[in-house]
Amino acid sequence: MEEFYAWLSEPGGAGGAFGINRLCLMVRDAQPQLRDAYPDLDLEDDAYGLIEWLHKHGVREGTLPATVVPPTSEKELEAERRRRASMTPFGVNVAAYFTAEIGIGEAARLVVAALDAAAVPLLPLSPPTLPSSRKTINTCRSRSARRDSRST
Repeated sequence: MEEFYAWLSEPGGAGGAFGINRLCLMVRDAQPQLRDAYPDLDLEDDAYGLIEWLHKHGVREGTLPATVVPPTSEKELEAERRRRASMTPFGVNVAAYFTAEIGIGEAARLVVAALDAAAVPLLPLSPPTLPSSRKTINTCRSRSARRDSRST
């Protein structure tokens, strides 16, 4: 049974970055309503929406094994990765700006998705400082523009 659960837990392709595995895809593909409700599992809202549905209507009702259904949020996914990493002697630490809006953030997210797809244990690590984002840059520009308009 453990081998079967391990097979079901392998990344299923779409939504791998959010923990979507073969079991998730099998259940979604078997239910037309789920396919309609969660059409793009590469989107965070659709992926976590499906996972929450599986927990509510599968795990809690006792029809799906809790060990195979992925966590319902980024924090839980991170905790699950840490738990698995502590049990496995091999793994990869990925240190990056995962939330960055620039290319390095996307590259980091793609590295994690690729490692997840290859079932390589990993631990994402974010530095204590974050790079500037478009929001903070625009906020600084608007403050600067307001200051300039007051001085004239």
